[in-house]
Amino acid sequence: MEIAVCDTSTLIRLRKGKALHCLTHLFKKICIPTGVQKECLDHVLSEASQKPPFEVQMVKNSFNLNKVLGLGETEAINLAVELAVEIILIDDEEAAKTALKFNLTPLKSKDILLIAKENGMITSVKATLDTMRANGENFTDNMYRKIIKEAGEI
Repeated sequence: MEIAVCDTSTLIRLRKGKALHCLTHLFKKICIPTGVQKECLDHVLSEASQKPPFEVQMVKNSFNLNKVLGLGETEAINLAVELAVEIILIDDEEAAKTALKFNLTPLKSKDILLIAKENGMITSVKATLDTMRANGENFTDNMYRKIIKEAGEI
């Protein structure tokens, strides 16, 4: 895949699962809005998001979006539209629905993990989810089982 715009939650979740490297193998360029960079309070994550293929970019034109969305989600959608980038990496359900209204293709962290497993970047989605959980990411048991079933690991 060529280019994607990424929201904060995707970066955080993948880092918690030690799977941030998957993005660097899947995309030639990953655009990070300045608002997302500000939300990445973790120093290591903030530093990683400034190295290729990650590129921090300022949003020039801002659409009036759903007030329920956070800064990172709003800027990610705006930047994807502005750059005419089809793929947006975004986990929030409301933000994903909003992205669809702008003809964007939202990919969630789970989608990245499934693609990464298919392409041999990770050996187990379950193990990655377990690492995410161990590092404080909260998945309901239902969601956890659903994702590992989708990965063919149940």
